[in-house]
Formats: sequence, structure tokens, C-alpha cells
Amino acid sequence: MVYLNYITCCDNAISRHNTALKALNILTLSAFGIETSEKLIVKSKSGRPHIKNSDFDFSISHTGTVALVAACGKGTKNKNMICFDEDISKIGVDIEREDRAINYKVMMKIVKEYLTMKEREYVSVGTEFDRERFLEIWTKKESIVKLTGEGFAKIKNADSFCKHLKFNKTIRLEIDGKKYIVSIVGM
Repeated sequence: MVYLNYITCCDNAISRHNTALKALNILTLSAFGIETSEKLIVKSKSGRPHIKNSDFDFSISHTGTVALVAACGKGTKNKNMICFDEDISKIGVDIEREDRAINYKVMMKIVKEYLTMKEREYVSVGTEFDRERFLEIWTKKESIVKLTGEGFAKIKNADSFCKHLKFNKTIRLEIDGKKYIVSIVGM
């Protein structure tokens, strides 16, 4: 099962961090019956966080005033969370506001430097609709590097059309009147 939980917060790094931990605690208690704390969170050699001795995986993302957590594992479906009936053991998630300000020249540089040919064709930069496709591809790429634990330095190698992903989903959320693009990937 894949679980998605989000909480709104203040637009600052400390609030986003603390709110993401709160969202993680709510999710793990509701879905897995486990109370988490920062003491249980450890990092792999690559820096990817996970919870000691658990049989589920999680990923955190935040932007502006939203902290979001995705988790996967065998737990209980909860009507207060977004759930997908998927059997994966590792997950990555990313969120971006649809109206995020992106300078066209910067976007073009990112497209040329970091996107695969297939991703460039999908984006076909130039219109507002294409801008949404760019954000979709970018959130998928960030989700993939969170999934693998390789970090941002390897984002160029992350292929949003990768056939090895068992779960690859992008959804749109409206939270407090603002629209967000959320990409979730899993293996």
C-alpha cells in the first residue's frame, strides 16, 4: 500500500521540517501503528532517511506552506490519507506549487542540462501547459533521486520514463486554494 499525508505549515524551513515530522508521525501511527520520533530516524550511507527496524519506507517533501510524506508497506488503509493499492518496498516523493515562479531562461537551461531526450520531447517548452509538464517531469526526477538515495547530484541520470519503476504516479492536489503537483515513484 502507498500512503500520502500532508499538513500545512508556515513558509519557513524550521516549520516545514517540524511539520514534515508531524505528518510522518501521523502517517506511521495511522497506517502502521508505530509512533515515530526523530530518534528512530536514521540515514543510510548516502543520506537517505529511514526508520530503524521497520518494514515500511517513507519519503518527505515540502514546498512553501505544505509538508508532505509518502510511505509504503503493509499497513491499514486510512480515509484521512490518500492511498494507492500498490505493492512496493521503496518510495520517493516530491511536491511543487503549480504557480511556482520559474524564469524561462533558467527553465530552458535546466531542460537542456538535466532532461533526457524523451523528457525534452514531453515538455516541448513554450506554453503554460508545457510549464506544467516541466514541473511534472522535474518532480518525478526529484522523486527518483529520493527513492534511490543518490541525491540531487545524480538528478541528470534520473529518467522519469524509467521502465524499472514499479510505481510512477503524478497527481494534482489543491490545498488551501493553491494547486500542487505531486510525483510518487516506487520499486
